[in-house]
Amino acid sequence: MQDKVFGASYHAVNIALSAPLLITTRLANAYGLQAVLLGMSIIVAAIGI
Repeated sequence: MQDKVFGASYHAVNIALSAPLLITTRLANAYGLQAVLLGMSIIVAAIGI
C-alpha cells in the first residue's frame, strides 16, 4: 500500500512540474518570450511587495 501512495505522489509531482512549462510555452509562442518574461516578473514583483 505504501508503494501505491508514493507512486501516486510521484505522478502528482510530475504533473505539477510539467503544467507550468506547457502553459509558459504556449504563452511564449502566442505573445513572444520577452513579453511573457516581463509579465511574469511584474507578477512576481507585485507578490513580493
